[in-house]
Amino acid sequence: IKFAEQVKEMGTQYFKEGKYDLALKKYKLITDYLEEGDDFDGESDSDSEEVKEKKPMDKADEDRAKVLLLAGFSNQAICHLKLGDGNAALKACKDALQLDPNNIKCLFRKGQAAEMSQEWEEAINHYKAVLVVDNAEYGGGSY
Repeated sequence: IKFAEQVKEMGTQYFKEGKYDLALKKYKLITDYLEEGDDFDGESDSDSEEVKEKKPMDKADEDRAKVLLLAGFSNQAICHLKLGDGNAALKACKDALQLDPNNIKCLFRKGQAAEMSQEWEEAINHYKAVLVVDNAEYGGGSY
């Protein structure tokens, strides 16, 4: 988990610097690492960070891994959007929404991805989903 957290921090720094392609690689490394488990081979296009051997996880670590996995996919989506790749953003959103179907950021980004592909009806439906979730979970005032 610590490895994934460190890689996320590097990705966030790259994103803040506008280095979306490098940030994307870090976020992809996180999801690959957390999804592949013991099969992770450590190969990536990333810099020279060391890949740590994974240890068995307790419930708290499993919960943290899910949060990191969700963040990894969500952050991949925003990077793809910044890089102009709506289809890849859509896939990353779908992966994130499998973990948390009511994730407002991913629902909104899914709308942006559809809009980028000029899928207007689909975009509208995704934006409506944001409003439904926002209203149901937050009383409609989270923005």
